Amino acid sequence: MYSADLGLSSFNAVLIEDKEIKKKKRVFLNPKKSVSKQRQEFLSDKFFSDAETIALTGANSIKIKEIQGKKIIKVNEIEAIAKGASFLSKQKEFLAASAGTGICFVSVKRKKNAHIGGTAIGGRTLLGLSYFLTKKTDFKEIESCAKKGNLKKMDLMLKDVYPKGIGLLKKNVSVAHFGKTKSRKKEDLCAGVFNMVSQGISTHALLAAKSAGHKKIVF
Repeated sequence: MYSADLGLSSFNAVLIEDKEIKKKKRVFLNPKKSVSKQRQEFLSDKFFSDAETIALTGANSIKIKEIQGKKIIKVNEIEAIAKGASFLSKQKEFLAASAGTGICFVSVKRKKNAHIGGTAIGGRTLLGLSYFLTKKTDFKEIESCAKKGNLKKMDLMLKDVYPKGIGLLKKNVSVAHFGKTKSRKKEDLCAGVFNMVSQGISTHALLAAKSAGHKKIVF
């Protein structure tokens, strides 16, 4: 079965046969190009050349009524997140944190899956802030840039206030994102954005898992 998640920031597709992923494809959307054109190019790609049926989910699949020569099956995104996370993690009860344009939290339990909220701090936040600060728009380029950056030049760290740490917190945790204003290097700015977004997602996921009674989180 071919399946595709047409989100607001990226398009993802997989071919699953005999409960195994045989091939997969991911494309990050270019904000300077037409979404409908990129969607058409993605679904017309040779990746789907022998597909007779495609299961679709995601915000950019809502308006699709047909794909020439192929049968389509629309899948509710919440159920897609729950089933996909279960398939990949081999877990039965957990919090699924779907990290996309925004972040969606789904409580997965043996008898019932439930959407329990999310956060607007997500992938599009990372792309938007990176663009405003560095003019970069390509995710892989932003990620590569962030790896070369020095977070300690961007965030106010606990050790800047308490050299030995305090309470449960170790000295190298961030006290304030972008709490330092001296560095203007693109690498440091990208590192700051990546850290702020990832910590925001992780904190929200931890609280969501606790509220739903889960001890495991699958991203």
